[in-house]
Amino acid sequence: MMTINSHSQEHSEQLAKLDLARRELAEADSIQQIQSIRHQAESVRTHAVRASLGVSLQNLAAELKLQAERLGGQMLAEMKLRGGDRYSAPRPLNSLRLRDLGIDKNQSSRWQLEATVPEVTFRDFVRSAQANGREISSAALIRIAKQLRSTTHRRAHPDEERPALPISTKSHLITVDASTTEPFRRDVVAIADLVHEVQNHHVLLSNLVESICRRAAIETTCTDYRAAHRYLAEITVHLRTIATGLKRIRRETILFEPESRTASV
Repeated sequence: MMTINSHSQEHSEQLAKLDLARRELAEADSIQQIQSIRHQAESVRTHAVRASLGVSLQNLAAELKLQAERLGGQMLAEMKLRGGDRYSAPRPLNSLRLRDLGIDKNQSSRWQLEATVPEVTFRDFVRSAQANGREISSAALIRIAKQLRSTTHRRAHPDEERPALPISTKSHLITVDASTTEPFRRDVVAIADLVHEVQNHHVLLSNLVESICRRAAIETTCTDYRAAHRYLAEITVHLRTIATGLKRIRRETILFEPESRTASV
């Protein structure tokens, strides 16, 4: 079992790793370097959770991870790579691809979205989470980015009305009143982000339970261990069911389909 002194030493060692990674980030000038720093920060964050080193250290690591992702998003936006985001126009065949940088399209889109959050808003987000003991996560930052983007769009197009979408009488697609279209879409996206975040927390919690049981030398045949394992397994099933339901809603609801695709329904 970890003593108070060893716990304090472990905490200091992880802080030192973050300080080094933070200095490296200040000098980073490539996506590969940023990826490496991001992985270092995530490693410290995960270790802080498993070793119960405190939410404060966990959030310091998460903050550095997000800073790396935001810097990477800025670089990617400037590069305008193929696959940089889902709205990118086709690029010349000799242009650099995302896979050349070791990241995928989803990562690129998320990083670029995170980078759109103003620095002052990001700092407020971090301070609020630390002050209230909440976990800092990319899912929470992305929700803020989407809210800001939606607000900016509404202010830029105050008189914009969504055109009526053609729906076949034989269509199985779900229809929603036009006045609730955007709020409904935002709610579904927000719920999907929350489910993704809960899934990540569930994995960490499962690993934490296993780690605690090993350190305490608890037998796998112990009633409490078996009960915890069963409940975690049931949560896994429930999360998968919710995620599947959200995918079905997004697939079957016309609100999430581009006009070019709905016209052919």
